[in-house]
Amino acid sequence: MISREEQLRSNLTNLQDAIRQKLANLNRLDKVTLIAVTKTWPASDIEILKKLGISDIGESKDQEASAKQELVGSLGLTQHFIGQIQRNKINSILKYSDVLHSVDRAELVSSLAAAALKLNRATQVFLQVNLEDHLNERRGGTNPRQLFELAQQVKAVPLLELKGLMAVAPLDIEPRSAFASFAEVALNFENEFPEANCRSIGMSSDWEAALEFGATHLRIGSLLLGNRGQIR
Repeated sequence: MISREEQLRSNLTNLQDAIRQKLANLNRLDKVTLIAVTKTWPASDIEILKKLGISDIGESKDQEASAKQELVGSLGLTQHFIGQIQRNKINSILKYSDVLHSVDRAELVSSLAAAALKLNRATQVFLQVNLEDHLNERRGGTNPRQLFELAQQVKAVPLLELKGLMAVAPLDIEPRSAFASFAEVALNFENEFPEANCRSIGMSSDWEAALEFGATHLRIGSLLLGNRGQIR
């Protein structure tokens, strides 16, 4: 029976090789940030991933991320919060998050501004775009028409750095179609905010399509760590 480290090393090597090949096929010379989504997995996996060269960790639940924050900080890893942000959790989330991927409404920016000032904590921000015909509150995201106003609000806060846009492909839409729509929105957005040119799209099931439409950050969970809930 192979060890957990051997399993993760094999998964990571296969994934990195596949990403490199895909980028080569697309004639992309830029680097892509691989975020290991470690939700539901133990802190020991994070230690192994660090040993294997992973530098970015993603979590979507404040309770779990808070429990792991001391370890993540001690390992010098970049912590990404990729889940929906509840306003009453902002102070907690901001204490450990280097990057927020799911900012999607004005009142959230206002609360982040207050928390950042209180904690004197700088963080990077992605605005989440809703790619569905209707707003899915469970998955979050703002209407593309509201992005410019939201971006201006973020830029007005000295401790918040606008990095780009994030999206989750809807379950009932083919990923390439969803990401094509996203890329159109992102292009218009980047023309207005050229410094915010990062694109956080792509997960285990659709990362190849995401790279075709300019993904700079991939949020990978099961493809790297295995199916959640399996015996560890």
